[in-house]
Amino acid sequence: MERKKRKKKRLKWVIAAFALLFLITMIYHQVKPLPDGVSRASEPVAISDDQIDFLSDLTYQAEDIETNEQEIFQDIERSIREAREYIVMDFFLFNPYSNEDRQYPDITARLSSAMLEQMETYPDMNVVLITDEINTTYNGHAAGHLDVLKEAGAEIVYTNLDALRDPNILYSTLYRIGFQWFGDSQNGWLPNPLAKNAPDITVRSYLRLLNVKANHRKVMVTENDGFVLSAIPMTRAAIIPMWGYDSMDQF
Repeated sequence: MERKKRKKKRLKWVIAAFALLFLITMIYHQVKPLPDGVSRASEPVAISDDQIDFLSDLTYQAEDIETNEQEIFQDIERSIREAREYIVMDFFLFNPYSNEDRQYPDITARLSSAMLEQMETYPDMNVVLITDEINTTYNGHAAGHLDVLKEAGAEIVYTNLDALRDPNILYSTLYRIGFQWFGDSQNGWLPNPLAKNAPDITVRSYLRLLNVKANHRKVMVTENDGFVLSAIPMTRAAIIPMWGYDSMDQF
């Protein structure tokens, strides 16, 4: 009887300690300081109307035929090909994956080819692509299309999502306490939830994905142009059907 009481008491202490750890972890990752430079504002800059262009992409049915009218990434590609000094791109989605249920514009390949050609023509040009772990389905597979750019001399930067606050509060707290210590693996065997033709991934990638964290920025700058986009250079995927190609401002 005495032994059962001691076991019960120890169990209560273990539960209390876990609850306290859970609470502290949850609160900290909601209020912790953001990394330097995440929130930054410049002094106001006055620009005239002739310095701003609005570009749009349209997809619609014309007499039962799907029609695409693209301006956004045609102009992005044009800007890449005119760059001589530097290209800085911050696109959280930059991949060629799709469900193969429709014919999609191969935007990623076009932009990659343009950057590769410019780097070959102008070896001293600096190219930086800031992107997100979602392109490797959260470390579940290699991103061959990004590795090609890296081998050609581009700097590929993956956003450190762990440094950001947690939007999926309860799950992310449990993930930080337990699941994150399992590490990563690229020996996938489970279907990829992003798209049918994307590489298979592991359970660990699913566990990381469920944090629902991403660097959602969409910006490109060269010495000639600056783009602030609401469009993303990817083939539309299964898990995010609402993210497509819509509109943007060029400044």
